[in-house]
This record gives sequence, structure tokens and C-alpha cells, in this order.
Amino acid sequence: MRRALVLLTTIALMGACTDRTTTGPESGVAAIEDDGSAVASGAMEGSGTAASNVRVASVNVYFGAPVEPVLDAPQDSIPFKVAEAWAILEQTDFPSRARALAAELAKSKPHLIGLQEVADLRTEPVFDPDSPAEDEYLDFLTILVEELAARNVDYDVAISLTTTDIELPKFEGVTDEGQPIISGVRLIDRDAILVRSDVPWSEEASNLYSVFLGPSYDPDIPIPIDVLRGWTAVTATVHGTDFRFVNTHLESEDRGPLHQIRTGQAMELALTFMGESRPLIVVGDFNSGPGRPLGEDEYPAYQLLTDAGFTDAWLLQPGKIDHGFTCCHDGDLSNTLPGHMQRIDLVLLRNMDGLGPQGGMPLVQASVFNNEPKDLKKYGVWSSDHGHVVAHIVLPKPQMAKK
Repeated sequence: MRRALVLLTTIALMGACTDRTTTGPESGVAAIEDDGSAVASGAMEGSGTAASNVRVASVNVYFGAPVEPVLDAPQDSIPFKVAEAWAILEQTDFPSRARALAAELAKSKPHLIGLQEVADLRTEPVFDPDSPAEDEYLDFLTILVEELAARNVDYDVAISLTTTDIELPKFEGVTDEGQPIISGVRLIDRDAILVRSDVPWSEEASNLYSVFLGPSYDPDIPIPIDVLRGWTAVTATVHGTDFRFVNTHLESEDRGPLHQIRTGQAMELALTFMGESRPLIVVGDFNSGPGRPLGEDEYPAYQLLTDAGFTDAWLLQPGKIDHGFTCCHDGDLSNTLPGHMQRIDLVLLRNMDGLGPQGGMPLVQASVFNNEPKDLKKYGVWSSDHGHVVAHIVLPKPQMAKK
């Protein structure tokens, strides 16, 4: 614990030494073009180079059913809880959700999209704990990319990181002799980054956090598995400006001291990218945010990251800013009215000298979709239990970025 406090203090001090200027670029911004470029007012007279506008999105795709009832179930109840979760997953119908999600993303055509909970579901007719299921049932990543392409928006899967990979028994019924029929259901959880096909990218990287939920941290967990989390990253170039794009999904567990796992993961994330000098955009489901209820003695992951010099892009919008809540719909997505009361899906910025309003024009514009009744009415489904964040960010000119 003492070591953790020392690290937290170190990060806070590093953040305090970070230049977090929020004044606008020298030339200002006259407009944000449809192609994603930001036209600087000075550039229109040939005096200077336009700043670069980049559009990014953070999307928690959602497995389609709550996993907590399964993970918290006694051993002898697991096959039945898995069957219940599977029924909900089929009811929430990912192919339909993917069509709704792709339709919304195709409107803004983000240059980069950070995806969390991108499931790969596989099955086997007879559960065998020693032989992983390989029969493909649903590959969320493939389905979503194909739905985007069907709308003439092509994306490359720049990087995909497998986090938790678990197979569990599922109750299918009984034989004529009264013996239970138990199949196998495998969930492969992934985080991924999609890059629009016209955007150059390189330096893909990923890693798992060294601190995670599992028997070593929670000996009372009924299923002795490690719930792994991690981050993915690429370098992209938009309108001549290079920047680092990072996607992550932090631990959600809050029982007792288990919120410290999330804080530890946030600490690892901050330290991993503390030395990055290029503009840095970090998106993800942080399970932490302003106004989120705290666990006992919790040092919020959100506060740790902002203390470390990461700026919440949502708060950089000029004028009146709405709450931007992103979490959460009911686990079975059956609610007809949104119940979002937390903003935990975030876009964080670092090394962004020049951000902020100038001349009445916004240098950050952000919105949330899948969080209003009109979204459900339009598509007939909620695309996820989360709202999805799209942010338009004017990057500083290359010469203004931190060296």
C-alpha cells in the first residue's frame, strides 16, 4: 500500500509539472470541414498552416448479456447461469446492434475508433475443459467491420488484443435417460483499434495490465479465473500531424477494496505513456469519471489520470456543456428510456498545447450517441449498454506540439 501511495504521489507531481495550456492555436479556427480538416483563419489568407482536425470514437460494444451473475454463481449453478446469459445474448441480437452502431459511426466517419468488449464467441457440443471450443458462433469484430464497409466506410483492424479468454459449461437440457446435456461456451474478450482506410498508421502496440481481478486479489471469486485488462495503441497521421492513439478498458469491479485494481491499471497506463512527446489521445471505458460514486477510500482512476496531465476533452468544449452520460442501459437492453447517470467512457488528451475555444469557434466538439430515445426509435435496438463518444479534436500544428 505504501508503494502505491508513493507512485500516486509521483504521478500527481509529474502532472503538476506538465504544461496544460488551453489557449487556441495562433491562427484560430474558422470551420471544421466535412473531410475532417480544420481550416485556420490565417491559413485562408495563406499565412500559416491549418491545424489538423481528427475525429475519434470510443465504443464499448458490449457482450450482450451481464457477466456478473455468471462470475458470482456457485460452482454447481454455473451451467444454468451460463444458459440464462446465453438466452439474453441471443435476445440482444448483436447483428442488429452492429447495424445500428455502424449506421451511426458512418455518419461521423471517425479517423480512429477504440473498441472495448469486442467478443469472439465460440461453442462446442460437449463441454471439455481440456479442449477449447473452436466452432465460431459470433465474431463481433468481423461483423462490425463488414457492416461499416457495407456503408462505404472502410476500416483496417490496426490491432486487436485478447484480454480474458474463458470457456464455461452451458446447460442444454436432459437426455431421455435424465442425464444433463452440457455444451461448452467460450468467450474471448478483445479490445481493438479501427483505423479508417485512408489514414496512415504504424507503431501498433499492446499490453496487459499487471494488476487484474482474479483469485490472487479476490479469493472469494467462485470461478477461479483471471479477468485481464489491457491497452492497445497506434500512431496515426491526419492532415500531416502525427499523434499517438490509445484505447483501454479498466476494471469495473467495486466491491470492497477491489476498486484499487482499476486505480492500479490507470497508474500503469499513465506511467506507460508519460514519456510520449507527440499529441496523445486516449479513449476507452474507464469505469471511472467525474461524479461517479466512489468505493471506500477510493482514489479514482479518473482523478489519477487528470492529475497526471491528461485532460478530459469533454470539458474543453466551449459554452454550455451537457452531462454527457454514457452508462448504462439495462443488461438485457430492454429499457425503453435511457437510464444513464455516469460519464465513464472518456476521451483524454495530453501534449495538446493549443486546445480551447478561440474566436467563438470550438476547438473540441464531442457528442454521445445511443443514449436517447430517438436512437432506440430509429434502429429498434440499443447498440450497446453504453453510450458511445465521438470527439472532434483540433490538434496543434506540428511545430506547436511538445518536443
